[in-house]
Amino acid sequence: MRNKIASDEKLKVTTLVDFSIFCAFDGHDLLTTFSDDKDGDSSILDFTVHCLRYDNIVHKEDSIGYKANDVEKVYMDAGKTETEEFTILRQCLESEIEQYSNITKAKRLCINLIYNRIVILDMIDYFWVNTSPEPCHQPIYAMLPIINVAFQKVTKNKFPQFDNWSRPFIDVPKQAGPSDFMFFLWKYMEFWDGESLNIDINPFKGMIYNIEMMHYLVFHPLNQGDIPDELDIYRLGGRKIEWNESQ
Repeated sequence: MRNKIASDEKLKVTTLVDFSIFCAFDGHDLLTTFSDDKDGDSSILDFTVHCLRYDNIVHKEDSIGYKANDVEKVYMDAGKTETEEFTILRQCLESEIEQYSNITKAKRLCINLIYNRIVILDMIDYFWVNTSPEPCHQPIYAMLPIINVAFQKVTKNKFPQFDNWSRPFIDVPKQAGPSDFMFFLWKYMEFWDGESLNIDINPFKGMIYNIEMMHYLVFHPLNQGDIPDELDIYRLGGRKIEWNESQ
């Protein structure tokens, strides 16, 4: 599918991923984002989170991914990927920690309400960058009080205070390619169940995960882009759903 877009000038300027006011990507944007040899537009992760949240709600009973049941009770309604409270929380966090976007790259922190801890999934192999994880994570630790306050503000103190919880590092597969962080984050978000990864991740399959993620997002039901017939032949299943900003 990527090669098809690359060879068709019309597809390059056609909007292929459209998610209301949140994001829109034409063919050229997708080629840049899902390039094998450089970092793409990480804002595609915002759409990825919405897709995974939708899948968790719709396919929750069959899912082997992370079951954030307690979080869903606070933030999610059946049939919607966002409640008003979740939207407020997201906007609050974005305004507070926007300047930290670069240091959170290639890292995922999971607030575990069952074990009262913050699990750190970091795909960087620090042996090759001649440093250790602790110094690299200090700026993120400094953000936790801000994030905690945002959760308390939005939930009226219903959410547990988590800024002083333990922060164990989990041994997860490390990225081999310099621009693979986005695809590994996708796998971590989808298959981390709170205790372990429910999938075998091969660090040397970054290019394959790249193509898988692109296909997943282009043909996800939340994508409101009008997929041309010449690309729709690559669809494996799924359907577009009606979407509006209140969902």
